[in-house]
Amino acid sequence: MLRSIRWNLLGWQAVILVAVVVGFGATLFLRVRYATLERVDADLLGAAQVVVAKLQQTGSAEQLEMPEAYRHRFGTAPEDAPYLVVWDADGRVQIASDAAPADLEPGPELLATEGPRPFHQRSRGPFREVIVRGPSDSQVLVGRQIGRERNELSRLLWWLLGTGLGIVGLGLTWAWFLSGRILTPIEQMTGIAERISASNLSERIDESRIKSELGRLAQVLNRMFGRLRTSFERQARFTADASHELRTPISVVLAQSELALAKQRSPEEYQEALGACYRAAKRMESLVDGLLTLARIDAGQLEIRHEPVDLRRVVEYSVALLKPLADQKQIELKCDLQMVRVTGDAERLGQVVANTVSNALTYNREGGQVRLLLTTEDHDAVLTVSDTGIGIAESDLPRVFERFYRVDRARTGNSGSIGLGLAICREIVLSHGGIIDVASVLGEGTTFTVRLPLPPPGLK
Repeated sequence: MLRSIRWNLLGWQAVILVAVVVGFGATLFLRVRYATLERVDADLLGAAQVVVAKLQQTGSAEQLEMPEAYRHRFGTAPEDAPYLVVWDADGRVQIASDAAPADLEPGPELLATEGPRPFHQRSRGPFREVIVRGPSDSQVLVGRQIGRERNELSRLLWWLLGTGLGIVGLGLTWAWFLSGRILTPIEQMTGIAERISASNLSERIDESRIKSELGRLAQVLNRMFGRLRTSFERQARFTADASHELRTPISVVLAQSELALAKQRSPEEYQEALGACYRAAKRMESLVDGLLTLARIDAGQLEIRHEPVDLRRVVEYSVALLKPLADQKQIELKCDLQMVRVTGDAERLGQVVANTVSNALTYNREGGQVRLLLTTEDHDAVLTVSDTGIGIAESDLPRVFERFYRVDRARTGNSGSIGLGLAICREIVLSHGGIIDVASVLGEGTTFTVRLPLPPPGLK
């Protein structure tokens, strides 16, 4: 509980409020106390100076009395009565009022006679006294009880304490309410995040109800939820497609095995069954290899070397591997390749070339043509693979790089394609900092374009 944001906010609010209230209250109390004692000291000093003036006139302290005007000024209550004491230069009492305490002593021997404070003031319990220098180094003391002022200061102190507690209470109440208003959107977002699961990814935070800086957080979370939903849907589709693709070769292996084991067969029939099982196993191997490659890509574990690569030699090697397939379909391979060097992984780049050329041969017409052009443009190496094949419909072009997507399953069902080659090509090209694109005209042909960044001039 104490670790919650709300309690942390209240704790800091309480610390700040108490510090402000205590600071303000203490400053106010000390200022009022100082002003009160200054006023008392001023009255006592005025009375003492009148007594000194009379002492100078008469030269004797026997007939001295407290000035009448100051008696009324100090108050008429018995406890407000001032008292007067005069000591000679030797410290002997010359005159003392009846109200004067019995334990009075003179002030310091060296009293100031001028300056900002030509007197000595002191507090003794409930008494406040002022001592000034009189004629012939005598000392004149005027004092009185300050119980009334002390009671007023005590009442002020209690009033400040009560007011301070009230302010702190109101401040914490308001902070509790305000923190609740602030944290409500966070609690709503937390509740929505908790309700989201693999089976419920459609829920979103209502951004229109959040007008503060948390609105930005709501937008980020909604986009994250959207990406999460897309990822789950993609994963589910990926799993379903992989299961579907695996089911076919497994079914072939099982069917051929059952037929072969059902009764005695001729060597030719056994050979035919083993051939079908072999082809199904190769298809499964290709599918598993593709799935493992994509899994490593998704996990960021696909190893890509970054070393100088002669891209023309990579293209020539891939074309040489596919030349028998081109001859079998009577497809002409035309290459116009410049000397281009890039930084990357020769094996992975060869995989990209082989996949794109293989597609161009597979979906080409007999007697057609595949043209490869390698050149440079601006700061990129550009490889184009064009064919004169059946082409791709415009509606299918945006999805040709999706996993397990095939333009026409009925048409490509016997081609051996599993719909992962172009998806892998795109990931490899992206990992090299490049892009791959496709353009096609239905019935006329397709062109794949791969762009890879050239190394800086000093690294060629």
